[in-house]
Amino acid sequence: MMTNVLENFTETTLDERLQWHSPPEKWSISPQKQVLTFEPLAETDFWQKTHYGFRVDNGHFLFAEVKGDFQMTTRVRTYPVHQYDQAGLMVRFSDRCWLKTSVEFETDGHAKLGAVVTNNGYSDWSTQNFRAGFTELMFRITRVSGDYTIEYAEPADDEASEPAWHQMRIAHLFDDVDDQTPFQCGVYACCPQGQGCQVEFDFLHIVQQGTSTI
Repeated sequence: MMTNVLENFTETTLDERLQWHSPPEKWSISPQKQVLTFEPLAETDFWQKTHYGFRVDNGHFLFAEVKGDFQMTTRVRTYPVHQYDQAGLMVRFSDRCWLKTSVEFETDGHAKLGAVVTNNGYSDWSTQNFRAGFTELMFRITRVSGDYTIEYAEPADDEASEPAWHQMRIAHLFDDVDDQTPFQCGVYACCPQGQGCQVEFDFLHIVQQGTSTI
C-alpha cells in the first residue's frame, strides 16, 4: 500500500521519499513562504521522437516512487521567458513511457495548456490556448486501474473553497501493467530553449485513491 506524500515545503529539507531526476543547479525551499523554487536549465525537456525527430529526457523532475491508484495535486506559479517554458506534474515509468501536464509559454500573446503522453517511445501532444505571461495554476492527475485523468484549475479566491477542476485529457500508459508495478510521480519543469524561467511549487500531494489529504 502506498503511503501518502504530503509535501508542503514547510521544512528546509525535502520529504526523504522525494528524489530528483536531472536536478536543477539552482533550487531552494523557503519554509517562510512554503514554496519550492527552482530555475530550469536551458535546453531541458521531455520528448520522444514524434514529429520533431529528437529524443530528450533531461527535464527537472522531483518525484516519489509509488504503486497503484492515486491522486496527485500541485499548485505552481511560472515566470516564463522563452517559448515552451513549462512546469507542472509528471508520471513516469521509463524514458519510453510517461505523461506530463503543464502550461507552456508562447511568444504570440498566449500560452498553452498541454498534456504529453508517451507510449512505446513516441510522444503525442494535446493543447488548448490559455492566457500568456505569469500563470498560477493547479494541476491534478488521478490514476484508476491504469487510466489517467488530467485536470487543471485556477486557485479559488477563498483558500477554503474547492477549486473548479476542468478535464484536459484521459489517457493510458501501456507500461502500466498492474498495481504492483512501481512508477514515479511528482512535479517537473523545463526550458526547451533558453534559460531564465523561474517556477514556484506550493505543495506536492500524492494520495492513495480513497484517502484524504487532511
